[in-house]
Amino acid sequence: MKKAIVVRWSVDEELRTISPTISVTNAPMKEEDNLDFFYKSIGCRMIDVVRFDGFDAFCDDEGLLVSGNAVIEYSHADFAVPIAGNLVFSNGVDSIGRTVWFEENNPDDSVTMDIILEMIDWAIVRGVTK
Repeated sequence: MKKAIVVRWSVDEELRTISPTISVTNAPMKEEDNLDFFYKSIGCRMIDVVRFDGFDAFCDDEGLLVSGNAVIEYSHADFAVPIAGNLVFSNGVDSIGRTVWFEENNPDDSVTMDIILEMIDWAIVRGVTK
């Protein structure tokens, strides 16, 4: 079974806390179902993709314009990428650009998923969109 990692951010403005809820969920079986999967999982109208050390993170392209989204910053080499809203991680793309999902029983993908979970811990929380 193909799997995706979904990161949803909980924002408590009263307590001034932002915390991730991370889940592993079934990925679409067909490539043509990916866009709807991203829209529903992220909660958005438009998507963008950010490369995270060999993995793809799909995010809300309009995330910085939507009120109440958590804003994180991921630093990579000489630059930092601000991202607002929920994320869906995949294992990159194949040679013709199709999304590659994680495999449920592949030990290498289990290690990969652990790395992504650590990357979320490394991200710097910058605040909440107004």
